[in-house]
Amino acid sequence: MAPALVQRYKLVLQVYSAEELQHSSSQGAYCKLYVGSTTMIEGSHKTMSKKDSTDVAPSNEELNEVCHLEVRRTRTQQQGLNTTASFKTIWDEMFEVPIRPGVELARQIVSIRVKSQHLLFCPVIGACAVSLSNLCPGERLKQWFPLQKGKKTAGRIRIMLLIAPEDNALVARRKQPNQDVVAARAANHEAEEAIKRLVDKQLRKETERRQRRLHRTSSGPPVEVKLPAYEQDNNLLVIDKRHENEEDATWPLPPSVSSPKFLLPLGTSTASRGNCQQEKTSQSTNKEHNLLASPMSDYEQRLDRKVRQCVQSEENQLKNHNEVKISRDLVRTRN
Repeated sequence: MAPALVQRYKLVLQVYSAEELQHSSSQGAYCKLYVGSTTMIEGSHKTMSKKDSTDVAPSNEELNEVCHLEVRRTRTQQQGLNTTASFKTIWDEMFEVPIRPGVELARQIVSIRVKSQHLLFCPVIGACAVSLSNLCPGERLKQWFPLQKGKKTAGRIRIMLLIAPEDNALVARRKQPNQDVVAARAANHEAEEAIKRLVDKQLRKETERRQRRLHRTSSGPPVEVKLPAYEQDNNLLVIDKRHENEEDATWPLPPSVSSPKFLLPLGTSTASRGNCQQEKTSQSTNKEHNLLASPMSDYEQRLDRKVRQCVQSEENQLKNHNEVKISRDLVRTRN
């Protein structure tokens, strides 16, 4: 024979609002809810201390009942002025408290403590306790309950109690998504996506622009480098001075270098040609004699070679400069 299934229950507890609360906190008030077989009007710590202070040691059953308390807490809400010109604190929160198997519903007690919100210590405004002995499963109870602080009345609180089977899925109101929050999150997500698309587009444009610039500089026409005006004038002055020095300088030709040939005009007689040849021979003999007689001929030859090398390098630089200038002029005319 199959064992019978044990029906499990849960307590649906909804805290609506409270009126005529006597507290001076600007931060508001909140509720603490206790569900168990022990009254928790004075709080769990004082209840445990009372059990410890009794002469008779508490039984294991009483300790289990205290340890298996279900505790819930509402949000902190501030007082507001309603239509009846009285101060009212509205929470409007729903909680589901599962009831353990084997627990008698008739012995369960709901304790509510309303506390004032402070930074260091939160004093109790008022408390009440409701027994579930007269509440049947499936029956809904909604009413105002008085709050007491000692022997004084500290206001009243409106709650709803319902014992429902565990199979029926009741969605707590606190867990339901707020439509405004959902819309705000969706709008925030859309804004983030739009910003991301814009940033990606800008980065892509910047990358394409850099690639075009690199391609243009690598395969395009030669880039013209313009020097400042004062640098161009200085370069021209240096080049002019070099030309003047080259024109004024007279260097003796070394023996290895032959003198330039002298060409006579057409129709010159043979005698005149012979005289010219003799003059040239005598001049070359005198030059060779002078060169051989001079003790500084070797030094002058080396110096002459160095000077000629310098002159040749300067002429090459001048030639390259003229070619660059001509190419720049051609580019300017084309543009």
